[in-house]
Amino acid sequence: MVRIDAIKADGQDLKFDANKFHYGDIEDNGNYRIELFNIWGSGTAQNSPFRASGGPGEAGEPALAFNKTLEVTFTVVSTTSDGTGVYTPTFNAVRGWGEGEAQLWGYNDGSTLKVVKSDKGQYSLENNQFDMTYEGSGFEGGTIMTFVEIADLYGFFPGTHSTLDEFYLDGKAVSYDKSKVIDANENPKYRLELFNCYAATKDNCAFGVKDGDLMRELGFNKSMRAKFTVHSLFPVPQW
Repeated sequence: MVRIDAIKADGQDLKFDANKFHYGDIEDNGNYRIELFNIWGSGTAQNSPFRASGGPGEAGEPALAFNKTLEVTFTVVSTTSDGTGVYTPTFNAVRGWGEGEAQLWGYNDGSTLKVVKSDKGQYSLENNQFDMTYEGSGFEGGTIMTFVEIADLYGFFPGTHSTLDEFYLDGKAVSYDKSKVIDANENPKYRLELFNCYAATKDNCAFGVKDGDLMRELGFNKSMRAKFTVHSLFPVPQW
């Protein structure tokens, strides 16, 4: 698997949506290709990665015009896997590190995320919307960490983007600032981070202001429920 990290035309960074590229042995001739744009190719002429929607058809893609130089920065992610397969999202929460303090690691209700690739080499997601509930106790006073984690996904797709759509504690909807629930990682694990007293959300949490290391607003007596969506595997630019 190869990932495109940056493209420059005559030294200027180009915006692109790598979710629209086509990857792999596209022509069935043993050659690995990332198709950035091809008017005769597998679909980029109709859905160009270099614009928000649509494509120029056979007129060509003006965004790729250059006078002297075209630079492409890429990473060989793996020579043995293309990143497709089944991934398991899990709930994780920590009340503290003391003896007897509640810790929840790797809880899953049986739901999975599937990364697939079409016969034309375009990545997409299946079963990407989740409604997960954990029932348990020991988190009444809050948590020092609460996040959704998907093992191995970040290692292949560091640009993965998800959103927390709804959140409930003990059956009651909780209000929060959606812009502060962030994509994070513990490479190669992807995380949708609600709060982590050791990371970026420690002083900028969607649920409130921490008390010491605790986010008391994330405490619950019986249940924690999250509805979340994994939207894309590669970054989508602001056009």
